[in-house]
Amino acid sequence: MLPATIGTAGPAGHGKTALVRALSGLPVGDDAATTTAAVDLGFHFADIAGRRFGIVDLPGTARLVRSLIADTHGIDLFLLVVASDVGVVPQTEECLDILHLLEARDVVFVLTRTDLVDEARAQQVRSQVAQLASSSRFGRAPVVAVSNVTGAGITELRAEVLRRAAQPPPRPSHGWFRMFVDRSFHLAERGLTVTGTVLAGSVRSGLSVAFRPGGAAGSVAGLQVHGQSVVEATVGQRVAVRLAEAERKIVRRGVVLADARVEFTTDRVDCWVEVRPSAPQPMRSFERVEIDVGTVETVGSMIVLEPGDALAPGSAGFCQLALERELILAHGDRFVLRPASGPRTTAGGTIVHPFAVRHASGEAGVRARLERLRVPALPGRVLAFHELLPEIAAPVAYVAQALGCTDDEVRRAAAGIPDLIALPGEDAHAYALRARWSKLVANVEEVLRQHHRAHPAQLGMDAETLRSRLRVPVPPRLLEAVVARLVADSVLLREDDVVKLAQDRRGPAVAPPPPRAPRARSTEAAPPPAGDPTARIRRALETGGMSPPDLRQLTAVTGLDAQRVATIVDELVHTGDAVRISAEVAFVRDAYEKARTQLTELLEQTSEVTMGEYRTRIGSSRKYALALLEHFDAEGLTERIGDARRRKS
Repeated sequence: MLPATIGTAGPAGHGKTALVRALSGLPVGDDAATTTAAVDLGFHFADIAGRRFGIVDLPGTARLVRSLIADTHGIDLFLLVVASDVGVVPQTEECLDILHLLEARDVVFVLTRTDLVDEARAQQVRSQVAQLASSSRFGRAPVVAVSNVTGAGITELRAEVLRRAAQPPPRPSHGWFRMFVDRSFHLAERGLTVTGTVLAGSVRSGLSVAFRPGGAAGSVAGLQVHGQSVVEATVGQRVAVRLAEAERKIVRRGVVLADARVEFTTDRVDCWVEVRPSAPQPMRSFERVEIDVGTVETVGSMIVLEPGDALAPGSAGFCQLALERELILAHGDRFVLRPASGPRTTAGGTIVHPFAVRHASGEAGVRARLERLRVPALPGRVLAFHELLPEIAAPVAYVAQALGCTDDEVRRAAAGIPDLIALPGEDAHAYALRARWSKLVANVEEVLRQHHRAHPAQLGMDAETLRSRLRVPVPPRLLEAVVARLVADSVLLREDDVVKLAQDRRGPAVAPPPPRAPRARSTEAAPPPAGDPTARIRRALETGGMSPPDLRQLTAVTGLDAQRVATIVDELVHTGDAVRISAEVAFVRDAYEKARTQLTELLEQTSEVTMGEYRTRIGSSRKYALALLEHFDAEGLTERIGDARRRKS
């Protein structure tokens, strides 16, 4: 059995390293050879009453906060150290705030240097600690007074450690493997090794893994936990992962090493935030904050979703964080916050929805829907996640990553939810809310009936054009699954890429309406733009180049009604003069071919291309670069790996 892990926390100079030596039965004097580093996270072992424990001696310097955030989830018991001759100081308070916000498993307060104070001072410090603990989840944690010099209290502390950490409760290991990297190095002929504490799932020899954001790293060639070679490591264990196939490079701190099936990044999350009582002021909407999760540090803006657009010290509520960088996050991940210009941690919380969308001001029901995502039972969270989707459905892999579970766990949960229906694929490729699916079916019938009546000589409509005309959004990667379900339900008939309504759903034949007589135009109304409407739209698309106007912009530019613009764009796509890359955007053929060529050239120069690299190459905005890449994914030219694309084999 691998040892439980003890962590020491507290300010510099309060006796943490000496305490570890005293617990281990080692000499403590100034001339004793130390076994832990005071400037970075040190890891070693201590034998206490015949039991072996892993010891993480966290630094007492400015790095303390970073180390606490990175490693709290892997430590079974924290010894929060307070020197009796100094007492509680601001860094002590911040340590406890972080342990509280990250839900550390257990804490024992240790009062050191009792040989330097009298009984009155000792009681005063105990009162300080009790008051500090009362504002946290550790209000009933024991307080043990010791002297690292005389050995007083060490026996009692060893007994408390044995009682609390000798057999730590098991940790849940749901979901795919994820680990925040805190260090990397190369060994001759052995390849790259990265270290960290497993955040989710389990990792074993031979597992295909990847750096996220980033690209493929290869497979796991070897693992060590607590200095021992192992076949598998799981949640909470500090592990060294050897990747013999990885490129010879140093991986920066903050990158996530994950199961290769973890591929979706996010820059916007909904979360539950708690502001600590020690915060000097409320946290308000649009405030710039620093976000620390695992070994990742970034900044962003906070939008409070509670009444009043602020969270007062000592309160909690739902917020949205708009991040400056793409991250790999999942439901349940914990983080801490501080004002971007502030010196210390003031708040923190839990990720509720890692793939959030921007909420409209005053949007009704947001808090209630997010509250349903916090229920403990997975089926309830699966249903709530689908209720929050802006599109008809999402791939099972996307839902699984969001909720911190595996594809099979999502399928098992969804199988018992009558409000969800499965879309075809391997097992179930995706799920949709039954009520939303009914709206989609009605919308499909409406669009195709209009098309059949307006174009009775045509066989039908190509599937991508149908997708672009729907009011219920269908993501490109799920178009095939949606059409397959509609065909299976006898809503559609399909021939190659053309779809049409099943005969019994077309309704009574209706003759095309007669041409309308021209309406008298007010003398005060501005005349419509001159020229052929099709030519005007084609010119507008050509002028836009790599940033063509979307349907709404075309409507404004040409003065035509939205339905007429959509019909003309459909005709340009049908004749091959334009290529539709999303529901709202079409490129003229020349610009589209240029964008495709530039992507293939990039892929010939490097194995993977990020959205930013492609955006720079085509000289366009994120909106158009992302739409093009998603189009090429759906077409089968590329596939998405994390935040990058590679040529699909």
